[in-house]
Amino acid sequence: MSALQFEFDLDPNLVIDPLKITSVVSSRSFLGGNWLVQTKHKLFNEPEVKKWFLPVDCSYWNIQVFTTVDAGTVIPSHQHDEPVLRHILSGSMELNGELLEAGDWVIVPANFKYGIQTRDGYKILSAYHDNCAECKWESLSKLPLGKI
Repeated sequence: MSALQFEFDLDPNLVIDPLKITSVVSSRSFLGGNWLVQTKHKLFNEPEVKKWFLPVDCSYWNIQVFTTVDAGTVIPSHQHDEPVLRHILSGSMELNGELLEAGDWVIVPANFKYGIQTRDGYKILSAYHDNCAECKWESLSKLPLGKI
């Protein structure tokens, strides 16, 4: 964690290390989906604005990529050589059957197979490291996309 002053109730040992997880972790599964209670910024008390901390050590990632996917798209099962963090900004998607909607986040561990489908389409902000094979465009895979 940073040397900056932060205060929240989450046990620092529960902060997710993306390099150590072995299964998908999402805002719906972490702490039974009740992570907002323990990550509220206690030093920020403006009633009109609420702030929470993402319970993830994000120091690994240094590239942010926006992606838009059309309604009805199926992205077949694949994996990345690094953990990937995704924030769903709008729309919805199912990742290995788990429904994720706008406001949710998900971390897929390195070398973990997953597929995505979306009935409505979605926009996400993904975090990668600059060593990511996918981000080195010469090795970008051409997955055969499907339709629902």
